[in-house]
Amino acid sequence: MATTAPWRSGPCDAVAPWVTFAASLLGLLAFVFCIANLIGFLSGWWALAAAYPHTGHFGGTRRRFQSLLLRAGSYRNSVTIGTNAEGLYLVASMLFRIGHPPMFIPWEDISAKEVRGWFWTRYLELCFLRVPGVDSDVGITGPKDRRRRKPSLG
Repeated sequence: MATTAPWRSGPCDAVAPWVTFAASLLGLLAFVFCIANLIGFLSGWWALAAAYPHTGHFGGTRRRFQSLLLRAGSYRNSVTIGTNAEGLYLVASMLFRIGHPPMFIPWEDISAKEVRGWFWTRYLELCFLRVPGVDSDVGITGPKDRRRRKPSLG
């Protein structure tokens, strides 16, 4: 005589493992999307990007893997900072691009002052004309450019 289990099998017993994996992956992606957007909102990145949107190609000097501090958001070695004669270009690295659209801020809208931090550190405190509540701290000395440069002949 067959014995029956004292509990009833639930609806999860009939679900294939790949469905559970796919649902878990979708849940993780949704969580990352929500957290990235929350950081973008709380840090002020959204406000800056709305006031200074950038579309198209940026023509100028870029420094990748730079650090930036915006309100409550600390972007360590995850921002590309670009400059040209017209202004400042900020874009998050590919991993953090969700919730962080690229922006271009004209020099006329930026005021800066040099601040001395602990020991030998220095950074720039930037204030933006169109978004007065969002200030930024940018390190003056970032990671060294590891590419060897050819000497110029002129």
